[in-house]
Parts: sequence; structure tokens; C-alpha cells
Amino acid sequence: MMVMRHAARALVSTSRQQQQPATPMVMMMMGPRASRLCRSLARMPLNGCVGSAASTAAFSTTPLAQFKGPSFIRLYLQLLETRPILTKSFTAATIFCLADATSQGIKIALASKEDALHWDFPRSFRMLAAGLFLSGPTLHFWFNLMSTTFPSRDVASTLKKMALGQTVYGPIFNTIFFSLNAYLQGETTPEVISRLKRDLFPALKNGLMYWPLCDFLTYRYVPVHLQPLVNNSFAYVWTIYLTYMASLKKT
Repeated sequence: MMVMRHAARALVSTSRQQQQPATPMVMMMMGPRASRLCRSLARMPLNGCVGSAASTAAFSTTPLAQFKGPSFIRLYLQLLETRPILTKSFTAATIFCLADATSQGIKIALASKEDALHWDFPRSFRMLAAGLFLSGPTLHFWFNLMSTTFPSRDVASTLKKMALGQTVYGPIFNTIFFSLNAYLQGETTPEVISRLKRDLFPALKNGLMYWPLCDFLTYRYVPVHLQPLVNNSFAYVWTIYLTYMASLKKT
């Protein structure tokens, strides 16, 4: 594909700039389908090829923006390019809200008949806000930062991104998440500190058993602009656990 693209680009460039009569003759000899293929390949940006050296960091947008699939997927990819932070924030909010709904549904299903079965709507709104204002924007900037700092997709760079995610992003995000959720429930500062002492370390410990494989797949194989979406998809299961931890009674 690389050879065909460069050859087609050279033919089109020669035809346009030098206007030599030999180039149209060559294109005609190749036939109409081959001619259209070469013109299409010549117009494609060089970083669109996964195997090219320039595709390590720039691989994030071009090939998927040209996706010829269902219209709603094309629309989502367009929104990722034109309104990236807003799109990722609403995506995270949706996933957080669905995860909380699943968590509450499981709790209701397992509750005894004597327990009052009710839906905690304020909790659902808190989780929606956490995805909209916390998870979506921070993941956008975090994955872009990791892609800029370590543009390669090799194993060594992927492991560095994973290590930073577990030691920097994860602890900061969980601390802010538990703290804000507790404050929104009306807990005082000493109560929030007690909650962090009780819940934060178990969450980080359990995260080490869940996130490394998810992070490896995300950093290694997913384009940068889709990494928050994939990360939040993995976070669906994790957020069920987080919402459970966050809903525990204060100490």
C-alpha cells in the first residue's frame, strides 16, 4: 500500500505540476478502476497508513474520520473532531449513569422484602455529574498528554503510560471522586477524611487487579481520540464498584 500510494502521488503530482502528456497515457493504460484507486490513494494523508512511522501519534483521527459505516457512528466521529471535550464528557456521563443504574438495580434485586425498595435519584445525578464534569474532561487531557509525551505505541511506551495512569491519574481521580461525592451528600471535612482513609486504599488496590489489562489494550491498540470512550467502556464495570463504595454510609 505504501508503494502504491507514493507511486500514485508521484503520477498525480507530475500530471498537475509538470503537465507531461505521458502521465495521462499511463493512467489510461492502467484502466479506469486502477486509475481511480491511485487517485484515491494519492489523496490520502500519509499518516493514515497504520504501518507508517508518522502514524504513531497522528493515527488518532484521519482513518476513522473516513469511516464508511453507519451514519450514527460517522456522526459520533465527527463530533469527536469538532467538539471533542463535550462529546467525551457526555459519553462519560452516560456510562456513569448507566453504571449507577446497574448498581442500584443489583442492590434492589438483592434487597430483602423487609427493606424499603426505592431509587436514589440524587445518587444517579451525582454519578452523571461525575462523568460529565470530572471523568470526561480529565480523560481527554490525560490521554492527549500521554500520547504527546510517549507518542510511540511500542510495549515500553505502553507500560510507561500504564504506570503513570496507576500512580498519578488513578489516585488523583479517585480522591477527587470520593471527596466530591461525600461533600455533595453533606458530609463534613473530618467525615470526608475518614471516608478516604476507609475507602480510597481498597479502591486503588482493587484497581490494580482490574485496570492494567484495560490500560494496556487502550494505550496499545486504540486511537487517541477514542481512548476516553474505550476507557469509559471498561469503566462501566469499575464504576458499578465505585458507586457502591461511594454510597456506603459515612464512618
